[in-house]
Amino acid sequence: MALPKAEIEKHLNSLLPDVRELLDKPKEERIKAVFTHRFIKYPKAVEILEYLELLLSMPKQVRPECMLLYGESGTGKTSIIRQFQKMHPPVEDPFEEEDVIPVLVVETPFEPKVSLLYDRILYEIGVPYKTTENIVIKENRIEFYVNKLGIKMLILDEFHNILNGSASQQRKVLSAIKSLTNTLRIPIVLSGTRDALIAVESEDETKRRFFPKYLPKWKKDKDFVIFLKSVERTLPLKRPSYLWKDEKIIDYLLDKSDGILADVLKLIKHSAKKAIEEEKERIDFNLLKSVDFFDREFEKALEMKDV
Repeated sequence: MALPKAEIEKHLNSLLPDVRELLDKPKEERIKAVFTHRFIKYPKAVEILEYLELLLSMPKQVRPECMLLYGESGTGKTSIIRQFQKMHPPVEDPFEEEDVIPVLVVETPFEPKVSLLYDRILYEIGVPYKTTENIVIKENRIEFYVNKLGIKMLILDEFHNILNGSASQQRKVLSAIKSLTNTLRIPIVLSGTRDALIAVESEDETKRRFFPKYLPKWKKDKDFVIFLKSVERTLPLKRPSYLWKDEKIIDYLLDKSDGILADVLKLIKHSAKKAIEEEKERIDFNLLKSVDFFDREFEKALEMKDV
């Protein structure tokens, strides 16, 4: 389809500056850029980032305000957390041997044990520890280094892993986290699937401490249109695809991905790759449909079968 020169020029000007610079690069380099991770802002992500900023700005207190970020797998929770960590990187202190670490992100161990959780925290802080040490010693060491390194927020990602253990193990981990909020006096953020919400709400005291923030799947609304427009600005394609205003494309993306952010991006990126390889330089509906992609409707049908 022929497009007016002015329309193509408008598209090129809408691309992010570093993306625009890629247009004359070899295909391989452009495709690599397509699959390079970029954080794309959208209203819900901005809302969560702003709340995290609020928590980070709060002074130390006996009962710090904490948060639980939850949603289905692939909805972008970890991406938001890593973006927040990137916004608050370690800062070199000229008067100390160690850097100041404003935000510490730790992945919750697959096996929910207090000792393993403390080991993981100490590992991410970057200090020596012994796995055989007493839990109380480990907790004291965590408290010491949190104060020494100026850590203002602790984020435990993949917190749904807590449900891999017995009820007793879950209670012990939750009690340990409550203890950390008391001793560290900094906000603790838990992030995971809906199972993380189930774990937190299993105890009234834990439930009261962690304010829940839900990250939903995409649906057909203004926010999704804004998101697609932002995504298109990151694709090194020489012609506009109009992902954000083509109704068929919008419906197809939502249907094939079931509204899961990671799958929306995967489908768009593989389509962009094909558009570059075939020198079409844009994603139209036919190209989008031609990309081999796992069908979530088929997946759901399998789940419902009695096998």
